[in-house]
Amino acid sequence: TIRRMSPISCKLSLAGLRAARGVEIEDALINEYRMVCEIRNGHDFFEGIRAQLIDKDRNPKWQPATLEAISDDDVARHFEVPETGDLTFE
Repeated sequence: TIRRMSPISCKLSLAGLRAARGVEIEDALINEYRMVCEIRNGHDFFEGIRAQLIDKDRNPKWQPATLEAISDDDVARHFEVPETGDLTFE
């Protein structure tokens, strides 16, 4: 099942879990917010919606298509402060 999912999402999920280990809930939520902001700028989120809900072919074309094709930099960019600013708790 996992191998059929978006490779970048798989690697990002693991990185997110590792980053959340031992941090305050606010810091974990900030990381989640950063990841989601970058995910919506990518290909795979919309490709997953297309394959599941629009065309209903259930045959997404992930980019990159394999775990090996995803660099550490590809994952790291999901933890950067978004252009729109960071999550705050004010």
